[in-house]
Amino acid sequence: MFQLKTLSQIIVSSCAFPLLATCGSGEQPDKSHSTIEDSDVATAEVDAAPAQSAEAEVAATPSKAPGTDERTALIAQFRDQASNHCAFYKESIESSPTGDLKGARIQMCSGKFSQTENFGLITNLEGGPFAPGTVLATMGANGEPGAFDPLFILIGELAQMNEAEVNQLRQEMPLKLRFAGNLFSVDYEPLMTTHSGVQLSFAGNMFQPDSLTIKIDPPR
Repeated sequence: MFQLKTLSQIIVSSCAFPLLATCGSGEQPDKSHSTIEDSDVATAEVDAAPAQSAEAEVAATPSKAPGTDERTALIAQFRDQASNHCAFYKESIESSPTGDLKGARIQMCSGKFSQTENFGLITNLEGGPFAPGTVLATMGANGEPGAFDPLFILIGELAQMNEAEVNQLRQEMPLKLRFAGNLFSVDYEPLMTTHSGVQLSFAGNMFQPDSLTIKIDPPR
């Protein structure tokens, strides 16, 4: 299990996260006895069947969350929306030469919405302990309503969350962030599974006080 200490080391070594570093069948009918009426009914039934089948298929198929390329593009777009979104940004960089992420190639972004809304994003592109496309979103302690809202909107896009799921995230995170300093953990705890099948989990960072990380798994 990936330990959050490694995440801190990676960000520090890359000058990425402001919190951590200042830089950053049927049978066949008898056709001989068929009538016009029978033929009409059979035709109607055959014509109707594909439409019903298509509707059922659409209803049973959930929307698919973005994959690695789409996620990195979404984060790049997020960076372009405002200069403070990713004051430090690397499209592709090798991770720290030591620790569990050794040899992984990652996308990095760090910024802040205000003096008390510092955050960092790491996308595991290849290698490392996580499947490609996994995104780690780290936030500093801040339990104020509305804090980190642009980041929650981005997380919703990364996980293909519906409006109700994004609102749930907005409602649950302030309490967790208010007490982020007490959420000392190594393993990630389940947060939610979205309608698109993406699992979100979170963990407090025992090695970096007053910060919390949401892990966004890749689509199944």
